[in-house]
Amino acid sequence: MRWRVLVGVAALASSACVSKDVVTCDPAQQGADCLQGGITGTCVATCDGTAHYCGFPAPFDCPGSELKFGVLSGEWSARCVEECSLPADAGGSDANESDAQTPAPANVYVAGSVSDEMWLFDAVDLSSLGTVALPHGNRAGYSITLVGGVLWMSSFDQIAKYDLLSHTIPAGYPRYMDPAHTCDPYTSVFGPEGWTCLAGETLQRWTGEPLVSVKSRPVTAPDRLARSEGRILVAVGSEQTQVAAFDTVTLNPAPGSPVTTNKVFKLVADAGSDRILVLSLAGPGSIELLRESTLESLGKKDLSSTTSPLGAIFDAKRHRVIVGIGFGFITAYSTDDLSPVRLPSAVSSYPLIHFAYDAVRDRFYAAASSFSDGELVVLDGETLENVAGSPVPLPGPASSPVLY
Repeated sequence: MRWRVLVGVAALASSACVSKDVVTCDPAQQGADCLQGGITGTCVATCDGTAHYCGFPAPFDCPGSELKFGVLSGEWSARCVEECSLPADAGGSDANESDAQTPAPANVYVAGSVSDEMWLFDAVDLSSLGTVALPHGNRAGYSITLVGGVLWMSSFDQIAKYDLLSHTIPAGYPRYMDPAHTCDPYTSVFGPEGWTCLAGETLQRWTGEPLVSVKSRPVTAPDRLARSEGRILVAVGSEQTQVAAFDTVTLNPAPGSPVTTNKVFKLVADAGSDRILVLSLAGPGSIELLRESTLESLGKKDLSSTTSPLGAIFDAKRHRVIVGIGFGFITAYSTDDLSPVRLPSAVSSYPLIHFAYDAVRDRFYAAASSFSDGELVVLDGETLENVAGSPVPLPGPASSPVLY
């Protein structure tokens, strides 16, 4: 089994309370005490067998077990339920043996955002492993997502797939999509349920081979999509000053949706802390923290024109969100109330826009780009300083790094 990391959202787990920050479950209840948003979870044992916590469906972030521990699972919080963690009534297993069989990601894939190629690097020493040519005109850097060993990529008017196991582009791709009538690849997200995108003032979900539209919902002036494990997040309204949430499968609106915020530049969702970060460039720039399950605001912070927020990633392990600001700087805020937990520091020559996280090595990977150049930046998870060999020059501007 290959290990994969992408950014998503896991909703708050609810079960039999032990303390404010740690919640266990009772194996005898067979998951009845594991409930979130009307969805029943599974009571699973940790790899070391010391406790049982609720695991909830997370096929997007955890394609191996398709389960993730809830956010109140102590040190196991927001971690994928590994193969060594079986349902509580299915017996235990050897933790050390199973952990050893779960490899860290070997490679980093970075797609060019203005070029028809993808650059490959060793995930450990960051040495170049070559270039993968993409179909002419695809320019896949606007959206790149790993689902089941396949990279889904989109550009202005096309979507493409690249199979990482066979190193081939499946037949029928890239596929041209008319943004005016079918779907806009530039504004789209991918997940196990299919491809969700915008077509005019409708939100659409496509699935199957070949892709066909299976769901559609009218939305007022939508823009800026993001995906959580159970929701599609959309900036809506004539000025994109509202955030709406929809079920990933049914596209039904979520309770409490939409909520008003500053003009949305980007939405970033978290896999482990029930949070959404709204990045805005309006005025001097600002960030606002929302609770994903209810969309209530947990705090807003105005920035300055020289520290405009351009990208972010949540660090559930340390209860913080890391924000790329200005030209090559990062800072960090608490996911409780947006209080600052790290002063801004320079880590690159270019704005940090796209991030990924390697939980095994505890590293953050970022694509830092200008309009013509870019760098692959790799930061130590604890210190947020460049690791040896970082940053790595790229041939041009790039999209989100993908670990595999």
